[in-house]
Amino acid sequence: MKLRDIKSTASHGIRQTGSCKSTDDPVQDKDYYLFESQLLDGEVIILCKVKSALQYLRKEYPGTVIYFPPEIAELYKLREDEDAIKKIHLVKKRFGGWIVPTNKSKGEPQ
Repeated sequence: MKLRDIKSTASHGIRQTGSCKSTDDPVQDKDYYLFESQLLDGEVIILCKVKSALQYLRKEYPGTVIYFPPEIAELYKLREDEDAIKKIHLVKKRFGGWIVPTNKSKGEPQ
């Protein structure tokens, strides 16, 4: 899944608010994106495309939940279940960690 797919098929009001803004960022432009999610009551989340940007993002945006593309792909599978997405986000926000890809479609037995 590509970023443009997420943006064009977003049914939950995800709006890109920016990417790397400073020319002195150690992270290259478009290595991460900031999004404002209406599903999460306007909360800003980060889509981080490269692991090397993680430390910088944690320092620059403390308390902001950071997702990697495979995690977004997992959430996309649940796009019809807003409550599940909110719960997963809350757990990730409180405890950190990553969403592990299941390689299964929604509704398939584990």
